[in-house]
Amino acid sequence: MSLRSLLVIVAGTLISPAAFAQGWPSKPITLITAGAPGDGLDVIVRALGQGISKTVGQPVIVDNRPGAGGRIAMVALKNAPNDGYTIGAISLNNIPLAAVNPDCPYDPIADYTHISLVADAIPMLVVNPGLPFKSVADLVAYAKANPGKLNYGSSGVGSIFHFYGEWFKQQTGTELVHVAYKGEALALNDIMNNRIQLMFGSGISKPYIEAGKLRLIGTAGPERMREFPDVPTMREQALPEFVVTGWIGVSGPARMPRDVVAAANAALRKAVRVEDTKKLLNNFTFVERGGSPEEFAEKVKVDLARLRQIGQAAGIKLE
Repeated sequence: MSLRSLLVIVAGTLISPAAFAQGWPSKPITLITAGAPGDGLDVIVRALGQGISKTVGQPVIVDNRPGAGGRIAMVALKNAPNDGYTIGAISLNNIPLAAVNPDCPYDPIADYTHISLVADAIPMLVVNPGLPFKSVADLVAYAKANPGKLNYGSSGVGSIFHFYGEWFKQQTGTELVHVAYKGEALALNDIMNNRIQLMFGSGISKPYIEAGKLRLIGTAGPERMREFPDVPTMREQALPEFVVTGWIGVSGPARMPRDVVAAANAALRKAVRVEDTKKLLNNFTFVERGGSPEEFAEKVKVDLARLRQIGQAAGIKLE
């Protein structure tokens, strides 16, 4: 090999990472989601995809991989090329399986490059408005006086709302009966009809609360919700440890090039502030976020540990 050829190879090796990052994205991006076409997560992810597209000037193709509690989407993202052109919208709902099943086919920490938190949502504790509960203290007092007589709903065994319900029981020393549904909307409907009495819900509860069909007695975020500023947090109601947010973020496969991660992180922080994207997130009671890859990775780590502790104490099993 000639000296000139050797120098060309060495020079190419030295500049290729920077050139790769500077060129990202130079073609369409695939955005994997566990949401089924048309569901709430899918609507949010598509809005995010449009925000990313407007920010980087490349098409974003949403790849729906629903089913198996998010396992299909997470495995697809884990096995994707790590060049930054296949990324995934992941949420707190993708963590419970790994928290309680040692045979989970993905590790939420080791198998992914966490790029940026996108948005946070606050879990809301809602009850049937015909019941005499005006506060968390009212609910806890009744539950302790009537163990096993209150039913709480969730959107399925192992769903994040199941974990929240069990955590509430553990924190308050109450005995509540879990009733699992195939979706949050079905559970909320049964609260309104007093077939069950309470549950932790998401932003889809908002119109029912505003219409008086559900009563909101507590929120689980670090501060009061801007939509319901008169409703105290769980922390304000003698549950100082009950502080949690549901979140959506964007991650890629493990070992993405650092410069590509930095470019993607910058793009995502701009994308969530695209007016249409921000408006849709707010309509679902999500608050647009951002932050560094390290901060997002730490958030995933903390929530994985918390869900593992809750799940083990409650004996939650997921296959």
